[in-house]
Amino acid sequence: LTMTELRKNIRRVVHVPVPQGTSDATSKHSLRLCMLGCEDHPPYGPTESTAALFLEVICQAIFLSSSLSTTTADSSNNAVDFEVSIAIYRVQVQDYPTDAEEWDMFDGFLIPGSFSSAYETNDWIDKLKAVIQTEIFAKKRKTLAVCFGHQLYSHSFEGKGGLCTPCPAGHQAGRRSSTVTEEGKQLLKYATFGDKDVELMYTHGDMVKTLPTCAVSLFGNDKVPIQAAAYFADEQEAQRFRENCASDESEQKVFPVPHAFTFQAHPEYSCEDGLEITFTNILTALGERNALSESELSDELRDTRKQFPALRKQSIGLMVNVGRSLGWFN
Repeated sequence: LTMTELRKNIRRVVHVPVPQGTSDATSKHSLRLCMLGCEDHPPYGPTESTAALFLEVICQAIFLSSSLSTTTADSSNNAVDFEVSIAIYRVQVQDYPTDAEEWDMFDGFLIPGSFSSAYETNDWIDKLKAVIQTEIFAKKRKTLAVCFGHQLYSHSFEGKGGLCTPCPAGHQAGRRSSTVTEEGKQLLKYATFGDKDVELMYTHGDMVKTLPTCAVSLFGNDKVPIQAAAYFADEQEAQRFRENCASDESEQKVFPVPHAFTFQAHPEYSCEDGLEITFTNILTALGERNALSESELSDELRDTRKQFPALRKQSIGLMVNVGRSLGWFN
């Protein structure tokens, strides 16, 4: 059997409320995503498990996004089925869509985490960097990338401003707080943290040190200044976005729209399996690699479990912003 014949697609249907007066003929009720899986083995893999985590958090975000747009009366009288599917590709074995027709059949792309580093010299990493540049960024394909994906998206612009390096502060694991930039406040207006810092779940040893000029930072902290980014078509669009964010709020402004969001955090940890299986097992692996001490890992796991309801709320809020900005939930 070929990789295409073996390809696994996972899907789920979400029953979501829609505003009164919405026409079924014009409303979008499906989302077809491609996941370029970057880790086939536990604890972050296998790839199917990672895709299932993303499917869960995306479905939760779709329901929340729809609920934010409806009233109580709407939700009781007008609802539709929204089908979400994720086709799984394995880039470590050079498994990609084979032609333009296959690339074009997806509404968006997911580039998840990996235990590899974006700056490693490796054939599959070099290939993925090239694909990001020629097939994804150049064609403005709508993309969400997390952790390794966040790092590699920037590092694919190496020589053009993007750079991933080891984190000078060492491995980061557990709940981390970041300050939202002015650009982040504009793009994350549907998030649940308001004017407060954003707290999310992390497991990483590398970080994005610099962004290319076509990207803007959304939030960060002293240890990892660039925790999230949005990518525009070119430097001019990104600069216009920055200038609009800094200008007088009373002015009429038209903001450019990014086509890619990248997060160092793991919003997919915000479901129960994400916390109790993937996140917990990664902490164990970090301990086995002496990346963090046993007491540090124990403290981080205890704190993350205690704060999980709030962390999940903020993670889902971020996904609502991604889905709405990229047009996935419209």
